[in-house]
Amino acid sequence: MVRRYEEKAVKSGKRITGDDLVEWYDSLGMPPDLAVAELQHPPAIPDDVYQRLAVRHEKEVPERDNAERSAGLPEIPPDLPDTQVEYYLDPYTRAFESHVLFTAGPFVVLDRTFFYPTGGGQITDTGSLGDIPVVEVARAGRWVLHKLDRDAAFPLGSRVHGKIDGDRRTQLMQHHTATHLLNGALREALGPHVWQAGAYKGLDAARIDITHFRALSEGELKTVERRVNRVIRENRPVKSYFESRSEAERRFGFTLYQGGAVPGRELRIVEIEGFDVEACGGTHCTRTGEVGVLSILSTERIQDGIVRLHYAAGERALDVIDATRAQLSDAAHQLHVPPEQVPRAIAKMLEEAGEARHAARTQVKGDLRGTADAWAVDPARAQTSGGITVIAGEFSGNQAVLMELSRLLTRTADRVAVLTSEVDGRGILFVGSSSAQVPARDVVEGARAAFQGKGGGNPGAATAVGEPGAPLAAARARAIAVALQRAAEFAGEASEAAKGLPSPNSH
Repeated sequence: MVRRYEEKAVKSGKRITGDDLVEWYDSLGMPPDLAVAELQHPPAIPDDVYQRLAVRHEKEVPERDNAERSAGLPEIPPDLPDTQVEYYLDPYTRAFESHVLFTAGPFVVLDRTFFYPTGGGQITDTGSLGDIPVVEVARAGRWVLHKLDRDAAFPLGSRVHGKIDGDRRTQLMQHHTATHLLNGALREALGPHVWQAGAYKGLDAARIDITHFRALSEGELKTVERRVNRVIRENRPVKSYFESRSEAERRFGFTLYQGGAVPGRELRIVEIEGFDVEACGGTHCTRTGEVGVLSILSTERIQDGIVRLHYAAGERALDVIDATRAQLSDAAHQLHVPPEQVPRAIAKMLEEAGEARHAARTQVKGDLRGTADAWAVDPARAQTSGGITVIAGEFSGNQAVLMELSRLLTRTADRVAVLTSEVDGRGILFVGSSSAQVPARDVVEGARAAFQGKGGGNPGAATAVGEPGAPLAAARARAIAVALQRAAEFAGEASEAAKGLPSPNSH
């Protein structure tokens, strides 16, 4: 493909550029160094190719970070010392001591913290400072803000005890690590074009959005899920470390930026040995075995080229499995079969329901056929003008029923059916016609105003919906009159034509 691109460019008097290298890496998964090896006139590889690729995906998916930082954060004095974030290299500490640097209402800045702030698709840690609950944590530039459930009363410089909700942190670590595992397995199973287009790591479940050209099959989902769980059982190391951007890009390339563009000269690298490497600032397990188990719950195409997977890991995955088992047991109890026979029992029920629906439809069609035959010879319902018979009446049923009755009434040529019904407080006027001289659309158009109806159709069938009751009855009467008038006019025109005289409407 790369060679064909170059041939087309040469024929049009153009040359391959660095932008083409970026595009090929993004769309074809072709690394720039391999691409230039295939070209007769290769361009120089841009020094910032990886940053350009990351920025491109930031623009394509502006809401990459689904867990947004809270609004209304206070302004922090620029000379305040930076918060020392400890969760980068130690995600397991749940209790610590720190000093208060700044307070503003319910917000507190500490000199160091183990609390993780909302970001990277991962929701905030919660816990307490002293005896006051921490309800949210947010990053604001160089500082981490702890939001309490009431105004802070800590003196500046005072020492405070911080405690993190351990169960919550563990679950978030499991979901975040599982996201990396899924990303690696998806790229392995589907191809290098797969790109993380968004992610969310919550407590009850997590999700990842990927770029892919179609929905995933059951077989692909099974392959990916089993691959992830195999890597979990292998208990591979999950390393977190800092490395210069240039060295990280040299070693790992563009796939570092699966989570989006990362600023700074140094990157925090999260590496699952031999499986997935990304620049990421979240909290992770240090071994894959700590994830426990992963279960893919569902998948959907949320837009063209973007597939979303919902999943659960760790304790939450076990909760989901337990809930599913309970639902299966309940279904088995109601169906009076063992759990393993539930699918067969449901299939039998669906088959029986289908047969019942078919029998009901057959019965309805039989009833409608009898109604049509009776109405066609009923002088109170059938009127003939100019060789065209107009059959009218009110019938209980929806539009589909009226359509079928109309079809039966107009099986014979030169017939017009004018039918009305009331459904859900609305009046329905349906007109069917087997006469080219009396189009159904014209009849409905002539009667719509009588019941403030809206609708239309074609010469063979037309419908309008409007006011029920007396207005609908007036619309039916008007439709009958229009149909009979059109039939009479046609008969008159045909008679004049037969005499060789001009019709009254001719000019």
